Amino acid sequence: MSNLVSGRFVARPHRFAVRARLDDGREVEAHMGDPGRLRELLLPEAELRLRPAPPGSRRKTDYSAALVRSAEPPFPWVSLEPARANNLADGLLRDGSIDGLGRLAELRREVRHGESRFDFRVVDAAGDTVWIEVKQASLVEQGVALFPDAPTQRGRRHVEELTALAAAGERAMVLFIVPRHDASLVRPHAGIDPEFAEALTAAGAAGVALRAAAFRLNADGGAEWLGSLPIET
Repeated sequence: MSNLVSGRFVARPHRFAVRARLDDGREVEAHMGDPGRLRELLLPEAELRLRPAPPGSRRKTDYSAALVRSAEPPFPWVSLEPARANNLADGLLRDGSIDGLGRLAELRREVRHGESRFDFRVVDAAGDTVWIEVKQASLVEQGVALFPDAPTQRGRRHVEELTALAAAGERAMVLFIVPRHDASLVRPHAGIDPEFAEALTAAGAAGVALRAAAFRLNADGGAEWLGSLPIET
């Protein structure tokens, strides 16, 4: 059974916190893991689901923001936890659901390569190593999932590092997780971060595999994989 707590968005005092009003009227502060702007989602009175901190936790907040419900039709629930994207990606990788990979012989998370750390390093059934970086694309406009929703030097650096690996003859992949069910396409948000868009286009041209997967989330935190989405660079 889900342990998520229902609430309403009140304010975002800073990048990594939100204030929420619980159903019993109490106002609490919750940790915000998603550093994006989220202006189209974090609207006054937006429905939230908060994840209680584990018992005995020494955190400053008793909750983390887990989900927000979009005010735009079809009113999808959207993940506010970037780490959740990695967990969803983990499941797809282990199930052999990512095009071009199939069943894996090995999967490791948070693996260093030189000065970099990538979300996954996997070995496929043929024995080939693939370096994978996961990005959560939670901004959707007119059916298009856009990444990022704020400039990201870190995201661009990851893509450039994967491009260098591909140029050196290694296999690399950027995997976008779309944590909502109202997107039919993924595209880099050139209007917000043209440098990231250019880097992603260059990565694809260099042989970095670009993949995207969409999920339908519900108010209890459950996730249903909806399949792959095309990526347009």
